[in-house]
Amino acid sequence: VRIRVALAPVDLDSPMGKVVLEQLQVDVHRPNIEGYPVNSFVTLKGLNINAPQGQMAIESLTGSVDVVDMLGDALPLTDMNLHGKGLVYAQNDLPLLGFDFTLQGSSQDDGDTLAGKSGLWVDNIIGVMVPLPMDSAYLGMDYAGLDKQALIKVNALNNELDQLQTNMLLGAMANSEPADPQETVARIKTLIDEMMTVIGEQLLHPGDSRLAMQLLVDNADERQLSLDARTRYLGLEGRNLPLQELQGLTEQQMNQMLDVSVQVDMNHAVIPPPLAMRLPGLAAQGLVVQQGDRWSSALNASGDEVVLNGETIPVAMLKQRLEAASGLAGATGDAQTVPQDGELPAASGSEAH
Repeated sequence: VRIRVALAPVDLDSPMGKVVLEQLQVDVHRPNIEGYPVNSFVTLKGLNINAPQGQMAIESLTGSVDVVDMLGDALPLTDMNLHGKGLVYAQNDLPLLGFDFTLQGSSQDDGDTLAGKSGLWVDNIIGVMVPLPMDSAYLGMDYAGLDKQALIKVNALNNELDQLQTNMLLGAMANSEPADPQETVARIKTLIDEMMTVIGEQLLHPGDSRLAMQLLVDNADERQLSLDARTRYLGLEGRNLPLQELQGLTEQQMNQMLDVSVQVDMNHAVIPPPLAMRLPGLAAQGLVVQQGDRWSSALNASGDEVVLNGETIPVAMLKQRLEAASGLAGATGDAQTVPQDGELPAASGSEAH
């Protein structure tokens, strides 16, 4: 089965603004009317929207979005690869934000569980809205260990919930009431409760469910910022808990349910001034480390212990250090802060490394 949808070139001018589109075409390929994969290809060129509020332009957008398989007739496994060039948002002909991008993502069936990953590459970044000195960046995320049947169930519940809410909205717009509004509201509540139960008790697999994120920011071929964060779900003693029990857990028990790892490294030039003023206090408490013009921090947390920049400390001591650093940031003049047990004495000015 092959389908092509093409839109004729657009050149629309009105008091509300002007829209120009050179090309929009979507091609869909499918082995048969019910088979998979379903391969979709999109091509967009020369989009310009000019309105009093601002202007938006896309030089080109090309790529593919494939549905590799459909689980439970409701949950798609996808593979996506999109490339955008010359995306610009401007006001009064002043570019506020512009960039090129590549977006990739995929999901896969690992038997009882599902996994997936995505990556966004952005380069040729320009504009006054850019928050940091940067010309390119990358944001990546991947997950694994999500229960397949639970995801199928959540997706089905969410689809029914969306349909009920849409029907209520359309009825309100048409000034007509559904046959039994109380029954509809009760069904919505039941769907939400059931969805939360599935998410809390079935979605995650202790020891196998994980999430990872990476952020990279570059400028003039130099790494300005890197962030690597990873989380693994352990459950409580290797098991999931009903929501009622989960809400009654102590902080110590909650700490035992996750392994967390965070590493960050940044150039001093990209640190906002309010945060830069706090860095000496953070360094005094061992929360960050300075090496030349770069600041870094590495934290690994599991249970009641934290490894902070190579030092193993209890979670309670980490909280004390955070509170002490916050106090140092708020202090004025030569006011002194007395360190608590286990804290490092505060250094000042250039003595904080």
